[in-house]
Amino acid sequence: MNPNDKVPSATDNGSYDQLKGKAKQAMGKVKQKVGNAVGNERLEAEGRADRVEGAGDRAKGEVKEAIDQAGDKLRETVSKVRAGAEALADKAKEKYNEVRH
Repeated sequence: MNPNDKVPSATDNGSYDQLKGKAKQAMGKVKQKVGNAVGNERLEAEGRADRVEGAGDRAKGEVKEAIDQAGDKLRETVSKVRAGAEALADKAKEKYNEVRH
């Protein structure tokens, strides 16, 4: 790991954002229903806003997970390419030494 890289925390992963979003959406739904039931437009509006914010958090979490998965696949591919290049270089050295001697 590069010393300049940020150390990931538990809240940096997509699952956390998705869970946080679901919780906000659930709380928003409750606020919205209670606000509607008691005739409190402000509480109802807060509930709608929480639901929208929660949907945003869930989407953010999904994007983070997709990026993490793409990064993992890229690292795996680079590792395979590196191993193949090293094997090819070793064969080239062998052939060169055969021809030279």
